[in-house]
Amino acid sequence: MDIRQLRYFVRVAELRSFTRAAEDLRIAQPALSRQVRLLEEEFGLSLLHRHGRGVELTDAGAALLARSAGLIRDFDRLTRDLHAQAGRTELQGSMTLGVPISLSRLVTMPILARCRAALPAVAVRVVEGHSEMIADWLTSGRVELAILFGDHPRRMITSEFLAREEIVAVAASDSQWAGRSSITLAELACVPLVLPRRPHATRTMLDAVGIVPERVIEADTLLEMLQHVRGGSGLTLLAATAVAQEHAAGLVQILPIATPGLFRPIVLGRVTTQAVPAIAEAVGALIRVEFAAMGAR
Repeated sequence: MDIRQLRYFVRVAELRSFTRAAEDLRIAQPALSRQVRLLEEEFGLSLLHRHGRGVELTDAGAALLARSAGLIRDFDRLTRDLHAQAGRTELQGSMTLGVPISLSRLVTMPILARCRAALPAVAVRVVEGHSEMIADWLTSGRVELAILFGDHPRRMITSEFLAREEIVAVAASDSQWAGRSSITLAELACVPLVLPRRPHATRTMLDAVGIVPERVIEADTLLEMLQHVRGGSGLTLLAATAVAQEHAAGLVQILPIATPGLFRPIVLGRVTTQAVPAIAEAVGALIRVEFAAMGAR
């Protein structure tokens, strides 16, 4: 088994798409498909079910994905050890960073640019999901570091504060809220809200301040949330940075929440039961620098 084929399979499985994986890996899609097909031929099993919307894991694919993180991590550790024995001190290898969907637009490209400049021999992959999903990936070993919302009081995860994020209400630009400069917590409890399914940091945040919406429309992606909002189904709660493009284009209206407002901490998470690899330590330091720079801007 070629470790490169395994890396390719993992990225396709994570993104559920050959097209998106090829773009992310910066290789031609036919070449990516061929490498995954060779892996399937070697095992004599179908790992992915291809369909018009992308791919889904077969049972065999799910089993391979569950063990791939450990295999890749062990291979990278062996590579680093051998390089060290050969006198090569520059960090080399790869790691995976989990980033919440709503933060991706803001932090992914700056962090990757900082990593490319400071760690040219390190490949950093970014996978996106909801904060609770990313926490699961962290504890299962699928990611080495994660940017998370909240304190995540899990025994296996230690959290380091990075920043505090203000949450705003997002409404359609032609809704009844047009022209309003803000909205209160009491008003939020009286309107339909488009929110992710539980468990999710936003739902936990609302529970903490005692807000029980009159109706909840569940949506798990940023695109789906904005479609509901623009269609007039209700308001959603996001960081202003997550919808800056739509707001600038006049597609949605941002409503700050009146005092006391809603805030959530952004933290850098890692697993406490394992030593942090040198690459993850270096990338974590750069993430801290990037968040400090964003706070200063």
